[in-house]
Amino acid sequence: MMDLDRRVCERRRVAVEILPYDAGRHEAETARALGAAFADDPAIQYLLGKRDLRGSQWCMRQGVRLAIAHGIGFVACEGGRVLGGSFWVPPGVSPLGSTIHQLKIGGWEAPFFLGVGGTARELWREEDLAKRFAKHLATPSWYLDLLGVDPAAQGKGLGKTLVASMLERADREAVGVVLVTHKKSNVDYYRCLGFEVLSDETLRGIPTGWTMRREPRAS
Repeated sequence: MMDLDRRVCERRRVAVEILPYDAGRHEAETARALGAAFADDPAIQYLLGKRDLRGSQWCMRQGVRLAIAHGIGFVACEGGRVLGGSFWVPPGVSPLGSTIHQLKIGGWEAPFFLGVGGTARELWREEDLAKRFAKHLATPSWYLDLLGVDPAAQGKGLGKTLVASMLERADREAVGVVLVTHKKSNVDYYRCLGFEVLSDETLRGIPTGWTMRREPRAS
């Protein structure tokens, strides 16, 4: 586990703290914030078949549970309210986990939120991701699994603040960072953080996904 300082940025005279993710304290609020952030994401709408905030929140809860089982996460908090989060899987670990583990952390609920068709589409999406990971995580790299900020708090630099310490860590460890985004407008955002596009593949009608990588920077 990394040594954390409690990074603080000022937003309208209220301190916003970047804290280690704690499921007991942060799960519901994080699902709410990330659910709002990803409600218009093409991959989430592909799974749900429409814009569905409740379904998006469930997808984010599951994504966070899976990421944190293998890796670490951080949340931006203003008082008791979570404004956003970032979740990371370490080098050498599959971000997907096993089917049994996914079921244990709540995957059995998928048909209730995604429907039968959406559950099948989720399996196809995982097949797509597995192919990407086999190719682009063959070189040990951190994987930025989730990064999102509640739309009401966007445009204030919280996303960059949420990733700063981990990008610095990757640089110290001399390893790259990989991510996949299905939202075209995110590509330029991540380029500003030092990521470059490796591929823009798709499979079985899944919205185009851009796999991006940031090479470590010399100190």
